[in-house]
Amino acid sequence: MRSSVSETTHLPFNLLRCVLLLLALACPNHLTSSKRCPPMYDSVQQTSCGCSKADFDMQPASTGPARLWPGGIVFYDFDNRLDTYYRKLIVKCVKLIESLVGTSHLEFRPMLNEKKERCSRDSFLLFKRGDSKAANCKGPVGMAQTGITTIVLDQQICSYEQAILMPIISVLGLQDEDNRSDRDEHIQVRFDEVYQPTCAAFKARTTPDATEKLPYDYKSITHKYSCMLSCRGEYTLLDLEGKPVLDSYMNFTDLDVAKLRALYPESTKTPFSMEMCDARYSRSRKSDPSSSRVGVRFSEDNSSDSHEAWTMATQLSVTMATLCAVYLLI
Repeated sequence: MRSSVSETTHLPFNLLRCVLLLLALACPNHLTSSKRCPPMYDSVQQTSCGCSKADFDMQPASTGPARLWPGGIVFYDFDNRLDTYYRKLIVKCVKLIESLVGTSHLEFRPMLNEKKERCSRDSFLLFKRGDSKAANCKGPVGMAQTGITTIVLDQQICSYEQAILMPIISVLGLQDEDNRSDRDEHIQVRFDEVYQPTCAAFKARTTPDATEKLPYDYKSITHKYSCMLSCRGEYTLLDLEGKPVLDSYMNFTDLDVAKLRALYPESTKTPFSMEMCDARYSRSRKSDPSSSRVGVRFSEDNSSDSHEAWTMATQLSVTMATLCAVYLLI
């Protein structure tokens, strides 16, 4: 049974779900026997199709597990350009993750406490306002190696809960399900149909993390759907039976929650104390290798193209929802 993200989820996202369900009902033969996406997914970028080994070599993905937040505690702060309403929406998403995963595994703490006292630590998560000219709804995979970990959000494009949840999940270290090291045992990637500048988004990890001890989840909130980043309207992802993966970016599944708990087990959770706000505390934790539960460390420099590809995927899903609605109305 899937856990609901919210009873008041933003309309555009519910619209996308309704459109996909309507298409599945209206065109069942097309969806199961053809490898073409519905007409509104056709792309004009037909000259940039296909992924080669060179594309993957130039756009490396993570080589293994992401860097996790020590002790399961994430301090966060806001760019002063984010308005009050949007900050409340972010806090709602943070509290949602806490409620699903449990504070015995993972805990978010604001840099500004109830007494309006600001923490002096130099390692935290910053929600930064973006704009339409730059990459939006974007965050790195895992905690930054040093200093501030930044999530960039445009208040217009990333205006609903799922668009905010996705980069938070990424920053926590939960990577795309379809990039698992064992993904070829569960899905087919049609590399010839992928929009070439986004090839990095389809690269499988080379080293498994703790989440891969759990079953593959086609319905994961992190799983791409079959028409994602198609260069000419053909499916890019299929299951092993040749059927499309339709549902994506909707709600947390029970497996999503279990995988976050696997990354942040209760046995490694550190009880919160006010001394954690002190800059000297965060620096001492950095100097102690045993204090940070790090697997194979994630290189932000080497993975920038992967982040850009993921950002494009998120924004395209929003655009596709709008196109689907127009298509059905006419």
